[in-house]
Amino acid sequence: MTTKVRKGQWPGNLERVEFSQRFRDSFVDPAFRSEDVAIGRLETIA
Repeated sequence: MTTKVRKGQWPGNLERVEFSQRFRDSFVDPAFRSEDVAIGRLETIA
């Protein structure tokens, strides 16, 4: 069995809403709620 290696990045762009949802999926733990403003700033940078 051979694994095919992907190279490069996807050439398209995500819509802002979809990017936001995917980005914030990493911060679903309730412990992050106190840092929602900081996470929003990071999202803007990303």
